[in-house]
Amino acid sequence: MILCCAGFCLLSSTARAQQPPPPAVPPGEMIIQSSPQDATIAVRGASDIVGLAPLELGPEWTGRYSVTAQAPGHAAAEGVIYFPGPGGVPRLLSDPSGMSGGLLLKSL
Repeated sequence: MILCCAGFCLLSSTARAQQPPPPAVPPGEMIIQSSPQDATIAVRGASDIVGLAPLELGPEWTGRYSVTAQAPGHAAAEGVIYFPGPGGVPRLLSDPSGMSGGLLLKSL
């Protein structure tokens, strides 16, 4: 499973090499996508939301959040993400930047 938001991805199970380009997002908003496309996404932190991908988040979603994606037949993808607010780039806090052994194992 692949979980993507604003330029970063959490990988789990069988990650597909070819992904469609992300849709255009209005300034200050984010869309969390997944592969498979109908995964259940849970975002938990100062506020909580659970929904099907693609999951749209408005500019009020700032701070540190735990994100989980689940889909039948796929391993769950989990991570901790920091949303800096409008104009900023979200950061994945649960894995080191760049390629790591752990990230590679999660993608298998």
